This record gives sequence, structure tokens and C-alpha cells, in this order.
Amino acid sequence: MRTLLMMAPYFAPQAAVGAYRSVKLARHLPAQGYRPVVLSGTFESDARDEALLGALPDAVIVRDAYLAPAIARLQTKRARAPKVATNKPLTGLDPFHGGFDRYAIHALHAARTALKLGRTQDAALVYASLGPYSMAPVALLVARLLGVPVVLDLRDPWALHETGESVALESARVRLTAAVVRQAEQSVLARASHVVLNTERALAAYRAEYPWIEAKSSCIRNGFDRGLYRTVDKVGPRSASRFRVLHFGTLRADTPIDDIAAGLRLLIDRERLDPSTIELSQVGHIGEHERRVIDRLGLSPFFREEPRVAYGDGLTVMRGAHLLVVANTPVVRMRVSAKTYDYVASGMPIFTGRNDHARVACGDAEGVARVLAEHFAKWRASGALPSPAEPPAELSSEAGAARLAAIFDALLSAGGSAPSAG
Repeated sequence: MRTLLMMAPYFAPQAAVGAYRSVKLARHLPAQGYRPVVLSGTFESDARDEALLGALPDAVIVRDAYLAPAIARLQTKRARAPKVATNKPLTGLDPFHGGFDRYAIHALHAARTALKLGRTQDAALVYASLGPYSMAPVALLVARLLGVPVVLDLRDPWALHETGESVALESARVRLTAAVVRQAEQSVLARASHVVLNTERALAAYRAEYPWIEAKSSCIRNGFDRGLYRTVDKVGPRSASRFRVLHFGTLRADTPIDDIAAGLRLLIDRERLDPSTIELSQVGHIGEHERRVIDRLGLSPFFREEPRVAYGDGLTVMRGAHLLVVANTPVVRMRVSAKTYDYVASGMPIFTGRNDHARVACGDAEGVARVLAEHFAKWRASGALPSPAEPPAELSSEAGAARLAAIFDALLSAGGSAPSAG
């Protein structure tokens, strides 16, 4: 079995969306002939789920040593400082306004640690899960010193991120930052042995912007891993006392609650519904902005805010809803929310602004109300939750790991080049 140095600052036991892709791939790479040795970096303040570590096979070695301890302690102390309350929604990834990521200051320590780990474990190649994007030059340097190929996996677009489309209209500082990010990305991609994007649209955009990466770029989607859930059995129809619409995960500026709330208000008014028959549930982060939207529309009696649950319990929660919501703004074109694949694993109906089970354009409250009404009518007729559908195998993490291993195989073959895929 060949050893893979997997550089993934976001990794188990972190209960963060950035960790799950790497965890899922690492779980299934040993079956493809690769032993992941993971270099991760967990801050003391990070949310944790120890079950994620327990779900890794014995072949996977995890070294939580990316962070320089003294620097990490200072960062944790700063993170504990009181924050100013705001009514603005959370912002997602933004490479042009946010400055350096929190891992950037650890680059030198991480490079030394990764190089030592790669040498002692006899790594055959390096795989880096980006972001943090500050890790890209670290991974490239370590791979060069080890004399092995390096695969860079962009979990989200970097310099081509959609938030950069209005940079030309902003301040000189933001424009300068965007130019630096663009130059950094171009340099990094040129030196990588292979580049992975996680949607077909992102892959197409990167190939259009950098035509010379076509022969060394692929798409490997995010995927679901049913082995991470504590409940996996398919279940039949179950009675339900009320119709439940569920959003699972973080609400942010690019994943707003506004459309689903406005459509729900229309349905409630038209059907003269009361809270005993219908509810909107949010599992995960909700801020003052979202609470104000709910209050303004008079939906507080119909809204249920639920505490965050462990990843392994997510399937049970999702299978307790009639309709699962993916919320996006029009700017989100190259990304597919990772939770969408968990929704797919649940087998329950999905309501989204993308091309999935039900599709409604952003801002179309009437369209939202129409879809809600269709599913609500089915519940009224049956009084039951939908029976979960079997998820497609091609969207599983096993399939993703097989595609990634094929790239590794080609890079390590004599004179081979990694296959490109659209």
C-alpha cells in the first residue's frame, strides 16, 4: 500500500464543513491502495466531533500538528474576546476582503512538520485539501523537497470565486488584493501535478480561465458517506403530526432564509394554516438577521430553532422532515453546498434553487409557495413522511475516493499523466 501525505488542516475531530470531504475520502482510500497520513490543525476553540476520528479505519494515521502551539494559543485567546453583535448575516468564503486565513501564520511550522512526516512515513505523493489557501505553497514546497507529485483539491473556487465579480468597482486595496490572489492562484496551479475541483461548473470555469490546466485537472464531487451515520436503514412511511420543512446547516449571506420564509408566509395565508399543521425548522447557526426576517413575516409561531446535532445523527433528523431546503443566492453558480449530498443520502425530497428535486429561481416567493403547497398536499392526503429513496452510488464518497486514486495511480505510473475528467 502506498503512503499518501494528506495535508488537511480541516479534518477530524473538527465538526466543520471543510473537514468532511477529507474525512470521507480518507475513509475509503485504503481500499484503493493508499494509506493516508493526515496532517491536520485543530484550534482549541473549534467545534469537535470525536466520532469522526473513530470512524476512520486503522490504516489512516492522523497527526494534529499543523499549528505552531504558541501561536495557536495566542489565536485562541483572541478568538475568545467578546464580539460586537450585528444584524448582518454571516459571510461565507471571500478571498478578496478577508485578508490572510488563520492558518497562514503557521506555514513555516507546517512545512517543517509535513516534510518530517512525509520522510518518516515514506510518502509517495502529497494531497492538499484547500482551503486554507495559505497551505498551497506549503504543500508545493513539501512535495518538491520530497520529490513526489502533488494534487491540489480546491473545495471552493479561489481567485475565480464569485465574490470577486464586483471587485473592479471597489477600493484600490480590494483591487490590489484581488490581483495578488489571482497571481498566487496562477502560480500555484502551474506548479501543481494535478488540480481537482468539486463541481463540473467550477472545472469548466478554471479550464476556460487557465486553458493549460485542462490535461491536469478533474472534477471529483463532494459525496455522501452512509458509514458516518448512526441510522442507515431504509424505512417505510411514517406518520407525522405536522408538515415539516427543514434547513440543515449554517445560514449565511449566500444561503439566506428569506425566500423560503416568504414562500411559507404565502402558503400559510392562502391555506389559513396554524402552527399545529406546519413548521419551518433550522438545525445549525441562526443569527439576528434571520430572526428578524422570521419576526417581520410573523412566522415565529411556525419556526423552530433546533440545536446543532452530531454529524452521525444527521440522517435521523433529515428523515424526520417532509422537505429539505438548500438556499442559494443568484451569485452561487460554481458551488454545490456539501450538505446537498447528505440530503441525497437521506433519500428525502429536496427543495433548492439548483437543478435538483424541485427548482425555484432565487427571489421567486410564488414559486416557493407552489412547491411547498404540492408537498403539503401530499402530506395532507397521507399523513405520513415520504419513504426515503435509495441514493445514487456515483455520488458516494466511495466513488469519489476511487476517482481520486485513479489520479494518484496515473501520476505515479512511469511517464504517466493524471487523467482529466469533465
